[in-house]
Amino acid sequence: MDKLELDDRVSRLERRVSLLSALALLVLLVPAVLVAAYMMRATRSMPPAAAKSPPVVYANAPLPHETIAFGVELRRLYDLQQQGLITSGDFAAKKADVLGRSMEFGDEAEAVKAANALLTDNIITTADYDVLKRKILKLDR
Repeated sequence: MDKLELDDRVSRLERRVSLLSALALLVLLVPAVLVAAYMMRATRSMPPAAAKSPPVVYANAPLPHETIAFGVELRRLYDLQQQGLITSGDFAAKKADVLGRSMEFGDEAEAVKAANALLTDNIITTADYDVLKRKILKLDR
C-alpha cells in the first residue's frame, strides 16, 4: 500500500468518525433540548405566586366577622342585579335590609376599608356609606 492510498483511507475514516460523532451528539442533544423547552413552557403557564386568585367564599361557610359578611352579601346582590337576575328595586330593598342589621366588627379599620371599597365600586351610595361608617365606628349610640 502506498502513501496516497493510505492517506485516502485515513481521510475516509476521519469523515466517517466525524459524521458518527455528529450523529451521536444530535441524538443526545435533541431530547435534552425538547425536555428543557417543555419545562420552560410548563413554567410559563403556571400563574405567578403573587397573582393567586382570591379565596372562594361559599354561601354556607362561616364568615370570620361581619366586616366580610356585609361586603360579600352586597357584592353578591349587586352582581345579581348587573346580570339582570334581580331588579334594582329588589337590590335596594335587600341592601336596606343588610345595612339595617345590627353588626359587630372584629376590626373597625378593615370594616371601614370594606365599606369604602363598596362606595368606590358604586355598590352603595354616599348616604349608605355614611350610615355604615357610623355603625362601624359606633357613633349612633
